[in-house]
Amino acid sequence: MESFGYLPRNGPPKKSTDQTAIVKTRSDWAAVAVATAGGAGFAPAAPGTAGSVVGVLIYLLFEGLNLGAYYLHAIIFFFVVGIWASSRVEHLWGHDAQRIVIDEVVGQMITFGFAAGRYQLSGVEITAGFGLFRLFDIVKPFP
Repeated sequence: MESFGYLPRNGPPKKSTDQTAIVKTRSDWAAVAVATAGGAGFAPAAPGTAGSVVGVLIYLLFEGLNLGAYYLHAIIFFFVVGIWASSRVEHLWGHDAQRIVIDEVVGQMITFGFAAGRYQLSGVEITAGFGLFRLFDIVKPFP
């Protein structure tokens, strides 16, 4: 039943607990693709860690292609598009759905932001940045 400015008799529709439901339009699909970092958020275990891996891969891609000078632009792009996508997906799946991992992607990208295009990070430094980011993201210490 279409709602034309009024609520159905049984009240507003409930948010779905099935995180694959209600995705109907192309923009919904695009929002889900961005918010879940291309599907990384659907990882059966530790979707936040999978999202952080996507952030590391984006950093490595930029460094591998010698595009480090544009890394800040990518952070801003994913930040802005991620706000739109996560906001839209929250309307579909509910507040702070576990599958929304674009915040982990952007946070992980920020971790390497000062080095991108300036310093060549070693594998140990990248692993340390990844591990410390995950630790602080999970523990969420007081500022």
